Amino acid sequence: MNELLIFDLDNTLLAGDSDRNWGIFLSEQQIVDSSYLDESERFYNNYYEGSLDIDGFLSFCLKPLIANDMSVLLGLRDQFIEEKIKPIVTKVGKDLIDKAHSQEKEVNIATATNDFVTRPIADIFDVSVLIATEFEIKDNAFTGRVVGAPCFRGGKLNKVTKWINDNNFDLSPRGIREMLKLNNPIYETTPAYGHFGRKPTDKGEFSWEKTDKTSLFKTV
Repeated sequence: MNELLIFDLDNTLLAGDSDRNWGIFLSEQQIVDSSYLDESERFYNNYYEGSLDIDGFLSFCLKPLIANDMSVLLGLRDQFIEEKIKPIVTKVGKDLIDKAHSQEKEVNIATATNDFVTRPIADIFDVSVLIATEFEIKDNAFTGRVVGAPCFRGGKLNKVTKWINDNNFDLSPRGIREMLKLNNPIYETTPAYGHFGRKPTDKGEFSWEKTDKTSLFKTV
């Protein structure tokens, strides 16, 4: 079983919020009127205050997607990625994911932001598995409906848990022992100098001191 790393996106891998930047971009391109940006900022503030109406917010996000042809939206998205997203990709986030890939670890991104906005962002990080809020598309157009539950709060936890279960990642006590190789004879060095706060080695000692799962808990 490969090790699994799950990263949040906004203000983690990105030095900013992709949803907020998308609203600003649409306003700058005059795809929406000035009131849209004001409403976007209100939702953004509600999110950080813990009072976001997720259903109302998603309906709001869907309005410009429903109102424009897919060809126009795709062109706008490409421009958005170049102008708004690539400049805020964090080096530390990119380096962490590149390192995880080089070590053949499984890397996912989990975000509340919709998959139309975030799919090309995940591609920047070369991450194929994106767990996000999904907007329904039929006949190459947005229907205005959300597929399943939003990837927000408990919905995000449920989506992440479902992916873990569907892909046979075992987070039982036995599964964690096997993932961290705690069953191996790696305790010989622990009698000297204690065993807390020690740096994990390439031989497996102190694997329990790894902090590479912190992103999983941040996402939920």
